[in-house]
Amino acid sequence: MEYILCIETATTVCSVALFGDKKLITLLETEQENAHSKTLTVFMETILKENNLKPKEINYIAVSNGPGSYTGLRIGVSAAKGFCFGTMAPLILIPTTEIIAQSCIEQVAIKENDAICPMIDARRMEVYHAIYNSKNELQNHIEPHIITEDSYADLLAENTIHFCGNGAFKLKNKITHPNAKIHTDIQLTAKFMVIPALKRIKIKEFANLAYDEPLYLKEFQAKQSKPYF
Repeated sequence: MEYILCIETATTVCSVALFGDKKLITLLETEQENAHSKTLTVFMETILKENNLKPKEINYIAVSNGPGSYTGLRIGVSAAKGFCFGTMAPLILIPTTEIIAQSCIEQVAIKENDAICPMIDARRMEVYHAIYNSKNELQNHIEPHIITEDSYADLLAENTIHFCGNGAFKLKNKITHPNAKIHTDIQLTAKFMVIPALKRIKIKEFANLAYDEPLYLKEFQAKQSKPYF
């Protein structure tokens, strides 16, 4: 059996999934705040033990590489790289927007000419977004975008667009076009990473462990620490 271990840490959700021969075997995830550093490696170890697998029996590691939370991405990619250094398993980097789009495709009735716009919350009225077609093929650049009443007007005039991800809620009361389908319940999870991973395995698109880094899009902004008293 060919095993793929998928890791997703780009948002508040920390998620790890094990696939064997393209089928989901185990999924562990939590939405506990700031849990990535404490739970990610525990999830990975637990999944291996529950399935009586040794690290070197994992054939591929797939990890979301952004955009998303700076800290979450660093934790996820670092853990994935460390696993790959130790086992020599190839590392697969998957854009978070593509994972969300795949989640939408698998959960919503998408017509051939529909577009999918995955959105990741980037604070205030800003999101990280991209446009994908019904085959989950990227149609433009992955980039930051500030939501206004005029956002996506040209695209919505011609196509139905399915907005999804944890940034989609920002469209409520902003975008009222009938072609806008807003799916606030479709979120980022490792459960939907296997098809994007298999696509890259087929063409042998693997990461360089020494040089490839997450797609941050923005520079890190440190938060002011809370006082103890």
